[in-house]
Order: sequence, then C-alpha cells, then structure tokens
Amino acid sequence: MNRIQLIRIFLFCLILFAFLWCIDKFIAYGASRSPYSYYHKIALIGAHKTDPEVAVFGSSVGEVAVNASQLSAQTNRTAYNLCIDGTRFLQYNGLIREFNQYSTHCKLVVMAETFFSLSKIDQLTEPDRYLAFIDKPNIYQSLHDIQPDLTWKLKCVPFYRFVVAENQYYKASFLGLKHILTKALENDSLLGFTPRYKEWETGLDKFNSTSKRMDITVDSATVSEYMQTLIALRKKGKKVLLIIPPIQEDGLKLLGMNELRKTLSSMEGEGIYFRDYSSIDLSRNKKYFYNNSHLNAKGARAFTGRLALTIDSILINKTN
Repeated sequence: MNRIQLIRIFLFCLILFAFLWCIDKFIAYGASRSPYSYYHKIALIGAHKTDPEVAVFGSSVGEVAVNASQLSAQTNRTAYNLCIDGTRFLQYNGLIREFNQYSTHCKLVVMAETFFSLSKIDQLTEPDRYLAFIDKPNIYQSLHDIQPDLTWKLKCVPFYRFVVAENQYYKASFLGLKHILTKALENDSLLGFTPRYKEWETGLDKFNSTSKRMDITVDSATVSEYMQTLIALRKKGKKVLLIIPPIQEDGLKLLGMNELRKTLSSMEGEGIYFRDYSSIDLSRNKKYFYNNSHLNAKGARAFTGRLALTIDSILINKTN
C-alpha cells in the first residue's frame, strides 16, 4: 500500500467520522428540543426553559398523582410536574441539581417519593432520554453515580449512543426537529401531569391477599446524597416538601415502609417539610387507584386538592 492510498483511506475515514459526528449532533439537537413525552421534561430543564414557583419531581407515582394545572389554580402560583416514569431519586437528582442551578423563581420543590426511592440501584432507566444533555455536569454525574461505565461511554466514546439509543430517542429527535421547522406553539395544558383514566385492576385483589409483606430498606449512600441535594436547594432559598402519595391500603400492608418514613421524617428542618399521605382516607377507596401505588385521574384530583392546602400553608409561612 503506497503513500497516496494511505492518504485516501485517512481522508475517507476523516470524512466518515465528520459525517457521523454531524448526524449524532443533529439527532441530539432534535431530542433537546423535543415536545415528546419525558424527553420534553428533560429538555425543559436541560435548556433552562422552565422555572415554576412550585416544581414537582419524582417517579410515575408523582407523575400521575399531582395535577399541576389544578395545583396552580388552587394555589395561585405557577406549577409544573417534572416527574419521570421509572426514575428513582439518584437518577432524577441531576435534573433537580440542574434546575436548582439556574432557577430564580421557584419557591418550593416537591419531591414525591415511593417505596423504592431511596433504595440502592446499579442500572439506569431509559438512559437514552438523557443523551441530548449528557454533557451537562449535573446530569452526567447523577447518571455516572448509578452506572459509571455506561455513562462514560455515552459521553466520551464517539457514536456509542447509536448502540444504546432506542427507537424512542429517534422519534423524540424527529418530533423535535419538526417542532422547530414548523415553529409550532407549545401545547402543554397539563403542565407535565399524566392523568390515568383507569379503574382499579381487579386482578390485584388476589395478588394483595396472597403476597407476603416486603420490608423496604434505604441505602445510606443514597440518603447522604439526598441530604446534600436538600441542602443545595435550601442554599438557593427554595423550600422543600417531601411527600409519600397515597397507597391503596391492601397494597400498603405488603410494604414495610417504617425505615423510609423515619428517614424522610428525620430530614425535616428549617424550610424542609415531610408529609406522609400514604395511608390517608383516600387509600381506603379503590375508586381512586388503578393499582396499589398509582392514583387514577379521580384520585389525582382529590389528592391534589389536599396537597394544594399543604403548599399554601408552607408558602404563606403558617407552617414552621
């Protein structure tokens, strides 16, 4: 192989690399502007485009439980539900940190927790949702804390995200690019809330009556990181409300949550509040649930009304 052939091969590889690099960035740009599903919520934070007075973080338990438009109407404050399905604290921690870094209007951060929130995890949920913003230090670090090898490769190894990305990532990118080209107006009347118009899953009755109780443990390292995030929020002047939304009473009997409750309760202090709604009267009525830990649209309406009263009491300083 002579020198000219080597130069041609090098130039071909260089052009191919540049082409793939541009494609990679183009897809990521579309995803970073996407109005699609959870990509939209992450994009709002990653691009610093949301700063409500009341911001709600958590997993699907909070996503279906807190009606942000109702909350906004009842408290007369802007609100947004930033909860993401299947996401425990360690993974959404980066979003809170990023939000806290730029936010100037937020008065209260609500963290909707469930039985697995403070458990140890070693695998990311849907990492492709975060690819467009993986260069953000806050987001990168929270993902790296869970699955360091994968996260490093996604950020540093060229085109590795093509290996990991699911179809949803490309769909989100396509819709984001379409959104940009058509200059479509934002249509987000639900403000991140995802109502579930479902009735109680009757098959759960047998499951609840035959299953054994499970004791929930918390991970000390996760608790330490949780406290650091609460401290960071307080340093920026934000109040924090930690909540456990309602859990259907038969399902609640299967969960030994005392350690979780004690841990969250111990974090209460100046500007940090804990409210346990897991066993309120709503929990005794299956018409408000579609499974053990998720409220349906009726349940969300009833629960949000109560949550709004708590938020009002905190923000007008009636609660110490």
